[in-house]
Amino acid sequence: MLKKKTHILNIIQRYHPGIGGAEIYMKNISESMVKDGCEVTVFTTDAWDLEHLWKHGKRKIETRKEVHNGVRIERFRAIKFPFHNIAMRAFYRMPFLFAKSLFSLPSPVVPGMWKKLFFKNRDPFDVVHIAALPYNSLVYMGILYAKKHKLPLIVTPFLHLGEHKGDKVSRYYTREFQIRVLSKCDKIIVQTSIERDYLRNAGIREDKIYLLGQGVDPDDVKGGNAERFREKFDIKEKKIIFHVSTKSFDKGTFHLIEAMKGVWEKDRDVKLVLAGPPMEEFNRYFSNQQGFVKDRCVILDHVIGEDKQDLFAAGDVFVLPSRTDSFGIVFLEAWANKKPVIGARAGGIPEVIDHEDNGYLVGFGDAGGLAYRIESLLRNEGLAKKMGEKGYAKVCNNFIWAEKYKIFKGIL
Repeated sequence: MLKKKTHILNIIQRYHPGIGGAEIYMKNISESMVKDGCEVTVFTTDAWDLEHLWKHGKRKIETRKEVHNGVRIERFRAIKFPFHNIAMRAFYRMPFLFAKSLFSLPSPVVPGMWKKLFFKNRDPFDVVHIAALPYNSLVYMGILYAKKHKLPLIVTPFLHLGEHKGDKVSRYYTREFQIRVLSKCDKIIVQTSIERDYLRNAGIREDKIYLLGQGVDPDDVKGGNAERFREKFDIKEKKIIFHVSTKSFDKGTFHLIEAMKGVWEKDRDVKLVLAGPPMEEFNRYFSNQQGFVKDRCVILDHVIGEDKQDLFAAGDVFVLPSRTDSFGIVFLEAWANKKPVIGARAGGIPEVIDHEDNGYLVGFGDAGGLAYRIESLLRNEGLAKKMGEKGYAKVCNNFIWAEKYKIFKGIL
């Protein structure tokens, strides 16, 4: 059980102002523990763009040390070798657990964090908490540190289980060495029973696995001004479809745009807002789109604070047809604003969205099916309103962060 003055070390690939499901989760936990009277240190990388972990020329955060909302943050430089990806794949072929863990893409190479943990650290940490796979080098580093100092060790892996067992995404997150690494942890926090059951079947002891899931404080994400958003981004169309995520193939961004082409054939009075940092693949894809597609899209980078609240107020249907989400906290944020949602039958999403009750599920990559569901919600405002209200009730009954944090404290 968590006690005051406990000093917790949280290790994660990115932290505030980096945005993502794991990042929001770790920020919520860190700040809640500070309010509980604990001391919290976060070790992370200097990545702003996720691709900075393995590619040259991507955005990074220059501030190496800071305190944000009482949380002490230390960022360490993610270095890249010459011919980085080729070098990583070569090292990964070595038949040792440490090599698999340290050199499996997209694991960051962060020698400064190693140096701080094992040679220069003077902080008397009491607990180590790590997130997330597939950034295996950070998980492995945290395990070694906790074992060396005989500290309680918790990991939140955020397994992405894809569309079915053995598909490309699932294989990437459930490699044999990753399961071996997880088995070394004292406690494993999972997001859904889908993730829990996978780990059980993979041989992880059941008494190590704890189901937590995500949560939000509705007051933090609602209350935006729809007209202010429309005016700021010059949106005149009647309806807004919106997508808040890293913009990539696996997040379903491409399929959403393809679906919208079908929607626009019947109704051009609809705007598509895509918010979130882009991967290189998205920039290439979008640059090749025709002018009428680009004219009907608003492309935003990170949206935070007032802009994010305003977007959720202005949007009519939230769409994230992703195959790389273990939960999808952004669905809760949409529901907190009473918006209907559409997700993919992949990962943990089928456990979050109740199909045809508070949203819709479609097959990953099914642009035609996605267009059909979007059109259904645009045509039937009563149905959209009902689904949004049911989603709001689900958040209030099951996914309030304060209640989730109580469970987290009990796990510690």
